[in-house]
Amino acid sequence: MIEILEYSEIRKRVEDILRFKPKRFEHTLGVMYTAGLLARVYNEDVEKCKIAGLLHDVAKAMKDEELIEYCNTHEIPLTPELIDNTQLLHSKVGASIAALEFGIIDEDILNAISYHTTGRPMMTTIEKIIYISDYIEPERNEASNLNEYRKLAFEDLDLCVFKVLMNTIEYLTSNNKMVDKDSIDAYNYFKAIV
Repeated sequence: MIEILEYSEIRKRVEDILRFKPKRFEHTLGVMYTAGLLARVYNEDVEKCKIAGLLHDVAKAMKDEELIEYCNTHEIPLTPELIDNTQLLHSKVGASIAALEFGIIDEDILNAISYHTTGRPMMTTIEKIIYISDYIEPERNEASNLNEYRKLAFEDLDLCVFKVLMNTIEYLTSNNKMVDKDSIDAYNYFKAIV
């Protein structure tokens, strides 16, 4: 039986996993705190959002070959989009690690980790919070319009998700990367509802 860990133990273990990537751990803390704030704004479970934020990049320190091997070993489907853009693999592997190594059984948390890089149609509020928190946390500075998205996240979560999806798809397309089907489906879904 897998031991279900408390928040403080999860944080300690994530810090240990990312010890060789201190900037990644700082990013993880930023996502966790941002998710906690958004959870309060949107009346979501703060602890679940914080745990999902802590674990969202738990597989980020793994090399591409390790991610692919983990997927093969744990029967995680490798789509052409995931193989083309291996940065997306860490979310699927991370959800598996959260379940198998951290004892997370809550589907909201696992799905938030699994879809934090691609989004998907009909995301739960927790999934949207982690997706957006990963994009807007305070240490991020690469994307355009970040200040707009940071403000919008606290006003209209669905519109923010749509704009981030649109920006991400434009970025991937301009860099000749395949766009994951979940991202395209999510974009079309949110475009229809905002």
